[in-house]
Amino acid sequence: MPTSQSPKRMRDATLHELWARCVAPRRVEPPAPMREAGAEPQAPDARMPVVDLFCGCGGYSCGAEQAGHRVVLAVDCDKAAIAYHRVNHPKAKHACMLLGPQTEERLLLLIQSVVPRGARWHLHGSPPCTLFSPMRNLKKGRAPATGMQLVEWYLHFVRRAKPTTWTFENVRHPAIRDFLTLCKVDYGYFNFVQYGVPQTRKRCLAGSPCLMREFATNTSLLVSPPQTPSDVVAVPKGASLIRASGGKCTAYFYRSVLEPTWALLCACKPVWARADRKCLGVMRVRDLLRLQTFPDTYRMSSKGILGSFGTESDRVRLVGNAVPPLVARKLMQSLA
Repeated sequence: MPTSQSPKRMRDATLHELWARCVAPRRVEPPAPMREAGAEPQAPDARMPVVDLFCGCGGYSCGAEQAGHRVVLAVDCDKAAIAYHRVNHPKAKHACMLLGPQTEERLLLLIQSVVPRGARWHLHGSPPCTLFSPMRNLKKGRAPATGMQLVEWYLHFVRRAKPTTWTFENVRHPAIRDFLTLCKVDYGYFNFVQYGVPQTRKRCLAGSPCLMREFATNTSLLVSPPQTPSDVVAVPKGASLIRASGGKCTAYFYRSVLEPTWALLCACKPVWARADRKCLGVMRVRDLLRLQTFPDTYRMSSKGILGSFGTESDRVRLVGNAVPPLVARKLMQSLA
């Protein structure tokens, strides 16, 4: 025979069951870690994420970081380029892959993995310029129609990826100019010597209107008088000239060490020469880095980095093809 309970005990039992059903399933959160006395809470990283396509050894990435941003993804199909980029930008994610329509979906997934949803971010691309360059191997000749395929793909990808801001860098060529005009893209031709690079390096830059307008009209970005090799490189004793090409090429061009040199090439090093044009030796890779405005801390040594595929030719090629970090910094500093 069931025992009778007082109304008060029955009410307490019912409340206890309700409390158990509501509270028991809840997940108990671990306590938040305690901060040390006087320690400030960490603010979220406010630096703009930068994605660098056709990154090379990292000229644009270096300048973007100098401007206060953070490189989150670097992509190139060149193993040596990725290796050098990784050692200088270890916090970025790296992908060694061909870029183009066949890898576009994979690239979008990579970007989504490093750029938070809804965040402001910047996209840069420097498609290979060798197919446009008049200094390309004379035996092969130029092939601008082939080179335009990646230029056209990059502009298409910008519209699909929808970055907050974007930039593009390449050599000056009528095919590129006509395509940028057709796409109604803001672009301009710039001689980087005016911005502090000690070379008469003339390039086409395109990108978001806010960036292009600031870079083209802000006179505080200009440097006068221009920088020269003697300002940034230790000139060997007796050298007064720089020869622009070497090897078996018979067309030599000379300039004084007291005036900006020609644009660095990816196939050979400049040569130091005396006033009588007698050669005194080629420039070191460290000299090339300084002419490209890389900081002295930038590592371009194969020791412990590249193994069997890091050669002197790789370093000369990658430095010669790089975007000068000084130009990238001035282009990006308005976004900081």
